[in-house]
Amino acid sequence: MTEPIEQPRTDAQTIFFELIEASPDEPMAALEALGLEEPVRARVGSMVAAYLRTRRLERELIATDGAIARAIAEVGEGPAADTDRTIPESLRGYRIERALGEGPNAAVLLAHQETPIERSVAIKLLFADATDPRVSARAELERQILASLEHPNIARIYDFGIDGRPRPYLIMEHVRGGSVDAWCADHRLDERELVRKVFLGIAAAVRFAHAHGVLHCDLKCANVLVQVVDGEPHAKVIDFGIARAMGGLLAKRAGLAELPRAIGTLASLSPEALDPAAPQLDARTDVFGLGIILLELAGGRPARRFDSGNLATALRAISEKPLPRLRELRPSASADLDAVVARATAPRPDDRYQTVAALVEDLENYLAGREVTARRRSIAERAARIAHRRWRIGLVVALVMVSAVAWARLEAARGRVRVEAIMADTRSALEAARVIRNAAGRSGERDALVARALDGSRAAELLEPGSIEVMELRAGAVGEAILPRLARGDH
Repeated sequence: MTEPIEQPRTDAQTIFFELIEASPDEPMAALEALGLEEPVRARVGSMVAAYLRTRRLERELIATDGAIARAIAEVGEGPAADTDRTIPESLRGYRIERALGEGPNAAVLLAHQETPIERSVAIKLLFADATDPRVSARAELERQILASLEHPNIARIYDFGIDGRPRPYLIMEHVRGGSVDAWCADHRLDERELVRKVFLGIAAAVRFAHAHGVLHCDLKCANVLVQVVDGEPHAKVIDFGIARAMGGLLAKRAGLAELPRAIGTLASLSPEALDPAAPQLDARTDVFGLGIILLELAGGRPARRFDSGNLATALRAISEKPLPRLRELRPSASADLDAVVARATAPRPDDRYQTVAALVEDLENYLAGREVTARRRSIAERAARIAHRRWRIGLVVALVMVSAVAWARLEAARGRVRVEAIMADTRSALEAARVIRNAAGRSGERDALVARALDGSRAAELLEPGSIEVMELRAGAVGEAILPRLARGDH
């Protein structure tokens, strides 16, 4: 019997992953030892070279002691006075046609690529000096992230460069369509069509990014575009400019976890992104962002509005005023969808869906008419469904329902008495803390009162989840806890 002939290995990506897992510090030497045939060796070699460039960037990040984090924080505060905001007529083979949008730190331009492929592209031009290693490193890391996320619901990246000024830019897929909220407002989909045709695609993109170790961290309607393909809407998630790594290979390479928390759009930031004492951000932060998008699309208007540009005022509004329920924005909304949105946007991460997959599963339950985990149907609803099918069983269930409702009301009354006692004590502690907020020498007494208010509001929230009254009290306690930080400028 002849020995089987070993086939040459041709899967360049698999070989690359095995190389960097086995020899993360010297993958090129390990590659040479494999003795691969061309062109497989060339393809793996280019992947290894890109990996080594990223490792070098990571070392620079560590050496500068968070320089990128500081640079992004400065960008978050506003553009520098000498920022060059000139829009060029062309960029290395790309003819600029017009600006699609412009912000304080970057512009998105529509351009025509002339060689080697003729097509329309979008260019994200950063208004920052590329000679600054902090800026160039951050732009390179964003490019690495986008290049690793090839998904039909994520805008693709084609190229990267630096113009003559010099400023970094990214060449991306041009999505021929407007923002998702504008598109949905124009087409007036019913809530089931909206979830099925638009939102599930957005969730699929974020779920894919999480599987590759990337948190988007700035999910909002403006960062989702919709184009129509063969008569059907197709959502595309864009702008991973402040993404963070959350584990896996990319996390080890990118070094993005140390960015400041409160970077992004205030109106869509999760509560934990504003709390420097909270644990490291995880998938539940993007679940909150997805919940905000679904709330605004199904509700037909923005979930949060800020009348003032003052940061402290906006932060206080976020901490003290809970998000509206979907049925407050649109009373005709389904109770099940209202419950799903409320759970996705719960203030405490532990109360949300723990993964995007769990959110999608509940939305699929909603679309199929099954019970959603975010809301158990009332006894009356369940009895009505059964009675519709079998009236005799329905009669028995109705009798059971009467007894169950009476018992439930008795228990609810007892629970409400406990909640009201806790809330009364919490209000008392909160008011006392506010009275002595600025009194000299009484900070210890105030801290104890604030701690008591926080504990009481948390206990009331556990006993009566979803109560607007309890949520407002909880928000007041949290706001009182962070006010000293705002006063010190500790944003």
